[in-house]
Amino acid sequence: MAVESETGRPSPPSLDRELRVLQLLVDAAPGPASIAALAATRALTAAGVSVQASVADQASMLQFRRAGANLVAPPARGAGARWGPLGLGGHGGASAHVIATSSPAGGVSLVHAHGAAAATRASRSVRRAVSLYDVPPAASLARYTLRRALRDCTLFAPSAYLAGRLADMYHVRATVVPAGIDTDVFDAAAVSTARTIALAERWGLLEDPRPIILVPDAHGHPSWLKTILSAAAAGEENACLWILVAAPEERGQRVPELLERSGLASRIRWCADCDDWPAALKLTSLLIERPLATPTVCRRALEAQSIGKPVLLPLGGAAAESVPAQHQDALLTETSGAALAAAVARALSRSGDAEAVRRQEARDFVVETHALPRLGHTLLASYRHAIST
Repeated sequence: MAVESETGRPSPPSLDRELRVLQLLVDAAPGPASIAALAATRALTAAGVSVQASVADQASMLQFRRAGANLVAPPARGAGARWGPLGLGGHGGASAHVIATSSPAGGVSLVHAHGAAAATRASRSVRRAVSLYDVPPAASLARYTLRRALRDCTLFAPSAYLAGRLADMYHVRATVVPAGIDTDVFDAAAVSTARTIALAERWGLLEDPRPIILVPDAHGHPSWLKTILSAAAAGEENACLWILVAAPEERGQRVPELLERSGLASRIRWCADCDDWPAALKLTSLLIERPLATPTVCRRALEAQSIGKPVLLPLGGAAAESVPAQHQDALLTETSGAALAAAVARALSRSGDAEAVRRQEARDFVVETHALPRLGHTLLASYRHAIST
């Protein structure tokens, strides 16, 4: 049974200090798997666990190193393992090499594979955990390698929604894990005025007093960008400024050109990326997010609530798990431009003591259910059980 610490957070179960966990990530594309693997690494290293990481994405290697992981280089070409476009390939040969060389002792206590592709690479590991971020297609699950990877392993899901679907469709039990939000980083008091001013200057906002509506991953769904443009057009003139964080290409169409043709240049700004999300959220009056993957919680929304800002989320998938139960009005049952504009107006109109209480409730929800210590506690308890059985 977990013991509560003086801060009210659960203390991690006692563990052998020689525990070594390999975080195996073979999908080089940024997405839920890479985000979750990095959060797991931060949570585990904070709890004093030795973490090795095998990451196919070159750009993410520095992030994992900063999180405290010891990077395990995949085998060189021609070392007996095949390579594919995502990095590690073959039928477990590359993973066997990684697992065998991932610690001074010549092995790891447990391999935690992120995503179905990584799970198949780790299928020969005796002790393994697998995180799935979507429901595998039936044809994929029917493959022997994936069936073997999910057999006798500890299975994790990022939401109760996904865990329920896995149980209903494939009769497997998955442990729901928290998102792993660093509530010390995403804390308004931790973001200096200098950081917010610097970001406002980069975004050209120093002389603009309008409240900011921030929309991360605005390109994440075929119709989502059009809905945002429609809502911006339907809102009152100069009532707010929409900032869209979106990749330049949206299905072959340049996002900047699309915004220019929309005639909404006075209401919308676009940026390809954000290099300081805590500062961006502190500047923001309201965040609107549609998750990149329906079965995962809305991570940016959790970060926004941690920093004390309201959110709006389209209802569906795991969105309801991203806000406190008493804040169901933050979930959009209709996502037309007019409905979204009306919801934005309502959210911006709230103020006073009631709104302050609401924002504190939202931060408490993130701290209690999705903070890094919660993630670390859940993973360590499951690892310990897997190793002891």
